[in-house]
Amino acid sequence: MERPKLEKCEGASRALLVVPGITSSTDEKPLKNVIEAFGKCHVVRMDCWDGAKELDQLTLGDLHDLLDQADNLLEDKVDFDEKILLGKSFGAQLFLSYSGSLEADQMILLAPAVGTDGENIEKWENTELSEASRVTDISISEDSVDSLTTDTLIFHGAEDEIIPMENSEKISEMMLRCDLCIIEEADHSFSGFDEELIEELEQKINQFKK
Repeated sequence: MERPKLEKCEGASRALLVVPGITSSTDEKPLKNVIEAFGKCHVVRMDCWDGAKELDQLTLGDLHDLLDQADNLLEDKVDFDEKILLGKSFGAQLFLSYSGSLEADQMILLAPAVGTDGENIEKWENTELSEASRVTDISISEDSVDSLTTDTLIFHGAEDEIIPMENSEKISEMMLRCDLCIIEEADHSFSGFDEELIEELEQKINQFKK
């Protein structure tokens, strides 16, 4: 299991904590595009697992510990004025299921892969993920995200074949300060974007961060 890695950027006042999905990395689209849209910033990348097999041996608690390590890297090693949390799919789930306080200014979630049928986070904090039949077996509720007051923007593809966009609609309704952007024709991995759609994605993020 890899540890979170910090990339310092001289003169940057913004910091990103980036968590990918199960089989993706922070250096692949769409996360790569989102990171670039923010321009000059410090980045902590949580490319800590190598696919589902490695994750299956871990608990949600193990992964939340990695989040703590990533956050501590930022807090201890660099100075910044603004912190943004950026998660894709399973990575977005980790932010939504985290019970601690990362004290972020903004959170951007791409196709969050988490259930919405009632909270069971405590169970998965101590249960290996191999016991889950699907990623949305880990579930949140309105009460569990009630303490999340971070300004949040969720992107979801209208053609998502893995996590229906209705899932993100429910999440956005649960949260106090959340906007949902549906990207037409995008699938779960936001693959196949032409330049126009990528520009639209970056433009919305740029508007959101102002």
